[in-house]
Amino acid sequence: MRKLAAAALAAVLALGLWGCQEEQVPGREIARLLEGTWSASTEAGVDYVTFSQVEGTGGQVEWQSIEEDGGVTRHAKGTFSAPGGEAGTLQVEYTAFYDEDGALLPESQGGEYLPLDYAYSDGEVTLRQGDVTFTKQ
Repeated sequence: MRKLAAAALAAVLALGLWGCQEEQVPGREIARLLEGTWSASTEAGVDYVTFSQVEGTGGQVEWQSIEEDGGVTRHAKGTFSAPGGEAGTLQVEYTAFYDEDGALLPESQGGEYLPLDYAYSDGEVTLRQGDVTFTKQ
């Protein structure tokens, strides 16, 4: 009888501790909050990252680096996935690269990864790459 009571008490305590754990922010919530265009000022101009066609934990991503004179220095498209949690690194793979005139570059066969970090707090997401912070438009 004592063993049964001890097992029941242990189960109740375990459930209590499990219920007190902070819920992890799902990846689909992070992906939903990222949807739209983000920008960041850089030494050369402005970087734009657009998240679109979000479904589940991921979707499409497009990156454009625009110089101060309006020239495009980087233009890439690919996919992203948000792992979930209050902070993390988006899984971003760019598979198509374009020149300054918008023509697809021949080396677009392989993928390139460019890490973007996010943080979630109070229902909002911040987006960073290294020490550069992006602002949602």
